Amino acid sequence: MAIPGAEAAEPGKRRLTPLRRLDDARFWALAGAVAFWAILLAALVAVKSDVAGKVVALLVAVSGTVAVWFAARYKQTTAPTLRRAARPAATLATLLAADLVFSGGWIGWSVYRANRSFDVKAQILISGRTHLYPSGSATRPEDPQGHEVATVDVAITHPRDALVLVFNVVDSFPKVSSCTPNTRLRLTPTQGGNPSDQVTATPLKPAAIPLSPDAKQLHLDIQIVNLGGDHNCAVDIAVAGAELTND
Repeated sequence: MAIPGAEAAEPGKRRLTPLRRLDDARFWALAGAVAFWAILLAALVAVKSDVAGKVVALLVAVSGTVAVWFAARYKQTTAPTLRRAARPAATLATLLAADLVFSGGWIGWSVYRANRSFDVKAQILISGRTHLYPSGSATRPEDPQGHEVATVDVAITHPRDALVLVFNVVDSFPKVSSCTPNTRLRLTPTQGGNPSDQVTATPLKPAAIPLSPDAKQLHLDIQIVNLGGDHNCAVDIAVAGAELTND
């Protein structure tokens, strides 16, 4: 008894799978997609990557083109049976899947490389970091080293949205007073000779300095602010962390 909805198969013939139903138009469409994507991907990688990436791109383009050529030759020179016609189609489909996996990985790596952070602490040049007094205080006779402005200079080695700094602050005279809890740092950035908006930094907390897209060097003037109004509170500062980031 026949099962409802089932197709009766003719004696001696197998049911056709989608790959076995592949005709010439579909075959060449798939072949063209594989070749086009391989060449496009190779061009993108060659433009955007280093020497190793260019070698991989060349291999992808060559392997894609060669696989399409062999698949086409196989289809033309073998007997046009349904079973054999499916083999080049499976080869092309596998290559296209490999192209997609490779391209997805490359896109992910490109996004990561374009947005990853760079530690530039070793490149920080800081001067006048000790015996810093709040702005407006006069140098006291007992502290001839006292001054009001420290400076930081750093090269912008990679284009990023901001430089994130973390400052460590300690008392210059810990036996005399405790200034650190009331200390803030007023940062005045200069890029390309043009000063930008001031940023207030709290000790041991990240402070983001916005960067212009073409910034190559950043200069900071640092002044001390004492929240308690004590202009005789001197501190020493240091850069505990420095990162170029897009976050």
